[in-house]
Amino acid sequence: MNGTDVIQRQAPALPAHGTVVAKRCYQCKGHFGLIRHRFGLKQFCSTRCLTAHKAEIERTKTRLKEWAYFLSR
Repeated sequence: MNGTDVIQRQAPALPAHGTVVAKRCYQCKGHFGLIRHRFGLKQFCSTRCLTAHKAEIERTKTRLKEWAYFLSR
């Protein structure tokens, strides 16, 4: 086994020539339409997905605050 075999096995697999990796909505994994909404380095297909993601973030923050209060007692 020579050194090039080791390097080729460690390299990540690249898409084949001519193929396109389709980006999808962060929330629902759907395709993008004419408008793409962006928030927090993530992309969303609709305002519905964007507001659902923001609501999920708020629930997570609330849960973390509750746990921090619980553990501080």
